[in-house]
Amino acid sequence: MTFCRACSPSAATIVASEGIAASADGYIYAIVQRPLSNPNRNAADANGNGRLVEINLRALLHCSSEPLVRQYVYQMPAGNGSVTVSDLFSTGPGTLLVPERVTDKLFEINLAGATDITPLESADGKLIADATKTLEQLDPSGLAALGIVPVTKTVVLDALTSIDPLLEKVEGACKVGNKIVLTYDNDFNVFDSASIPVNPNPNGPFVQLELVGSNLPKIYTITLP
Repeated sequence: MTFCRACSPSAATIVASEGIAASADGYIYAIVQRPLSNPNRNAADANGNGRLVEINLRALLHCSSEPLVRQYVYQMPAGNGSVTVSDLFSTGPGTLLVPERVTDKLFEINLAGATDITPLESADGKLIADATKTLEQLDPSGLAALGIVPVTKTVVLDALTSIDPLLEKVEGACKVGNKIVLTYDNDFNVFDSASIPVNPNPNGPFVQLELVGSNLPKIYTITLP
């Protein structure tokens, strides 16, 4: 594959990326597991400014005049460094599912109206408007002062662990029609053999798969109202 030099970013690094999704309108999205330690973990945890990266495939493959990369702020609860994002799934143009650990919630986020922060940073990760600060050091008033609008978050499912306590480590989420599909991290605790029980959703595309092990991975389907 040949890439146009004029379309290629000088540098694009995603640290601890925990979710990647493709949208039907030609974008690839990636989200970090937690805010970058920029300049340090204390600053990151204090403000909870995570990052969602959008890559424009038209710009990448066809050298269109559109921006190749955009970045958006995904806000996690400030002051709680244990909250992590664990997956990403496109539900439509500019909308994605995001499960969060610790908050125990599944969100749908919307990029409409959110600010592309890419032009606001220098190559060393500092803010162009104030070279003594980084995005991760900004509290809500600091974001507002620079006109930075994060993505909007809407709760789709609350209390995931009420479905099963194992979803405390939710690691996968997707949506088909009005059904949400969830699974969790088994930390590689599976055996080679597997059994497939009776399909719990015979009229749909999903089959519940249980792998043999002390921590049995399951797939859950939840029908939305």
